[in-house]
Amino acid sequence: MIRSAAIAIAVLVNLPSAQAATQAQLDTLRAKSLAYLISQQKGDGSWRDASGNGVQATASGIEALVQSGIKTGYVSGAAVSWLLNAEAPSTDSMARQIAALARLGVKVDHLVPALLANRNPFDSRWGAYQAYQASMPDTALAFDALLAANTSVPTDAELVAITGMKSTDGGWAYRLSAPDGAKSAVIPTAYAVLVLSRYVVARSSATTASSPSITEGVNWLLARKKNDGGFAEDANAAGTNDPASAGQVFETALVQAALATAKQANIAAAQTTAATDVLTKIDDFLIARQATDGSWGADPFQTALAARAQPAVVLADYDRDGLPDTVESYLNHNMAIADSRDLPKGNGDPNQLAPVSNGEVPLPLWSVVMLGAGLLGAVMRKNAARKNPSDSNQE
Repeated sequence: MIRSAAIAIAVLVNLPSAQAATQAQLDTLRAKSLAYLISQQKGDGSWRDASGNGVQATASGIEALVQSGIKTGYVSGAAVSWLLNAEAPSTDSMARQIAALARLGVKVDHLVPALLANRNPFDSRWGAYQAYQASMPDTALAFDALLAANTSVPTDAELVAITGMKSTDGGWAYRLSAPDGAKSAVIPTAYAVLVLSRYVVARSSATTASSPSITEGVNWLLARKKNDGGFAEDANAAGTNDPASAGQVFETALVQAALATAKQANIAAAQTTAATDVLTKIDDFLIARQATDGSWGADPFQTALAARAQPAVVLADYDRDGLPDTVESYLNHNMAIADSRDLPKGNGDPNQLAPVSNGEVPLPLWSVVMLGAGLLGAVMRKNAARKNPSDSNQE
């Protein structure tokens, strides 16, 4: 009896792990998440997070579209128009605004000076706002924006602004000095690994300056995986880790992007079997937690982060309306008809555009103003001509 129980336990222990996500499942994850984002776009072109903030959510939404090859069309155009004119006072919002627009190919030179003005002159790092204490997420996001914009890009030597903030345990803390003793945490470490890896991918000269730090960061992250396959910035994330606690979508998607980019940068630690297994389990984690409407947590910002963490691909768009064929099926749109003009519906936003019918394109506010100014000018010229017929004849 004891022997039989032992054999049964041995069999259970040696059972293969759960089936890895299939490509079909990953394709569905991408299509459903994009459909959700498009359906939740506000009438003014923006996306909003759970607290109502628009810049971070809209920038991430645009990057999710770009990651799937969606760079044209009404949905993308409306988002770009809103983001270009959005006020972005914090380093985080400015950096995301610049990076998203630059990756879409939009000229952002005029936005960079404000970001540079937020940089602390004494340590070449960024805080939440100008003259604030430097933080790792803000510094990494700012470096990422400058790289994407290809404007005022820091040199390889200046990457020490990131590598110099690394803790002795191999990870990064939010700040160099903090009440928690500047213990490393998942979010700042993932941002550091992601951005340093992007520098290595963009220019091989950055490899020497960054690879050792990236390797340590990757190993630190791999050791923080939860039993459910996700990652989380829980109470034990600073210094220690509780693998039994639940993973969170935000941190998990961020780690996925960081590890995948480090792998692309040929960082050996990110190319091991262990790292590949972690990425596989992240896919399973995200699939299991995606809602039927395609979102994660009914939050456009979080959904955009998870969608943009997927590998870059150009999705087929038969009618070239900016809505990929696989996405249109979830939106109940005809993939053979350019019908993206019906979007966005506004999702209850009081500033939504007027309803569209018969395929007509609603005029954006700026064009209405210009049209009104033009008509007013024509009326004034006509009245002036009536008062001065001689001047009218000379014309």
